[in-house]
Amino acid sequence: MDPATDGHAAAAADTGASPAKRLKPSPAPTQPQQQPPPPQQHQQHQQPMAGVAGGYHLEGGVVSEAVMATAPQLGASYQAAKPYHHCVMHDIFEPGLLRGVRDEIINNIDATYKETDLFKVFQTGDLGNLDSLDPAAAAKLPCLNRLKKALYSDEFRAFVTSVTGCGDLSPRTDCSCNVYAHGCHLLCHDDVIANRRVSYIIYLTDPDDPWVPEDGGALELYPQLKGQEHTPAPDPSLTHLPTFNTMAMFTVTPGRGAGGREGWDVAMEYLPEDDDTEEGEGGAEGEAEAEAAEEEAEEEGAVKAAGGDE
Repeated sequence: MDPATDGHAAAAADTGASPAKRLKPSPAPTQPQQQPPPPQQHQQHQQPMAGVAGGYHLEGGVVSEAVMATAPQLGASYQAAKPYHHCVMHDIFEPGLLRGVRDEIINNIDATYKETDLFKVFQTGDLGNLDSLDPAAAAKLPCLNRLKKALYSDEFRAFVTSVTGCGDLSPRTDCSCNVYAHGCHLLCHDDVIANRRVSYIIYLTDPDDPWVPEDGGALELYPQLKGQEHTPAPDPSLTHLPTFNTMAMFTVTPGRGAGGREGWDVAMEYLPEDDDTEEGEGGAEGEAEAEAAEEEAEEEGAVKAAGGDE
């Protein structure tokens, strides 16, 4: 936390510049001419290619400065959290912007139905493709694009690192939007995906109809059974409601226990018959691991954009 959403990474957008006009060659000079000094070059900020992202600066007014200022306190509670390191941040984004994001997802993005033995959900494609959209399509998703750039900005990634202690993060975009209709669910799972270090969920439920426990859909956190490293307990030790404008975040550590964490999470079944809920989810990759993965992909002839939490 894509459009033209067939679930595949789009190629980087063409610049749209028209080809230079062909000019007749000038006659050769009869004597050497003094060449004027080259004009001073001004460095331009280049937009990253789809799926790579990064290089963004955090736009003011998107993320709550008050929340970011509490990074030390969030970090302390994050490390002390049970059943594994995590935090849930409330009112972290500008509410009007997030309302716009919700409206754009509902009205301007296609979500594909996906079902496995793990989940039943409608999912968009990779949001790393937003930078490669044609102007007409991009004009329909201004709020979503601003949110994505904020999430993968240098400043916000530094904030995530400060809170989680996960180390340097790659600017590669890895997020998508999930829509949970009546009966949709995501079962107990871990979040070890490729080079992911941190997973996050941003809840976009209806802000004018607050979510209640009877609606279902809570994020459940499961500890390990004592003495059984690879087995989650049958009951969650903690739950979080999918409240609008909250962001859940937790570290992924491959090789540590079953799935790389000391616990598991699950999104319960969504019960309201007339209500759907949206969420943006994704992860941030370790910088060194991301570079190695990209080199390996290039050797195979293609670099693909990472998907969301699937």
